[in-house]
Amino acid sequence: MNETFGKMPGIQVPAVPARRRHVYYQYCVYGPQRDELVVRCVRRGIDIETLHVDVCSDMELFADASVVPPGAPGARRAAGAMQIPVYSTLTDAQAARVARVVRGVLASA
Repeated sequence: MNETFGKMPGIQVPAVPARRRHVYYQYCVYGPQRDELVVRCVRRGIDIETLHVDVCSDMELFADASVVPPGAPGARRAAGAMQIPVYSTLTDAQAARVARVVRGVLASA
């Protein structure tokens, strides 16, 4: 997946350390105009989703700034991710279609 999506302008893929492999149960990427990109992909039959992340520094539970770093940049960053479809029965042809649609949506943005 990194090879395919990492070549798309504007898309930032997960980092995988050298000499390592990753088995994704979610494949999260970052891209420009996330919400618009997601809607346009879904309209083209690709089920890209946004993460449902609560930014801890925005929660009343963590209102005490001494508990959570101000702004919690990692949590805020995670809240901006998109989930690309990955599952065990996804064929190479289906993965290629996902990539084609995302690439097309990015090109027409």
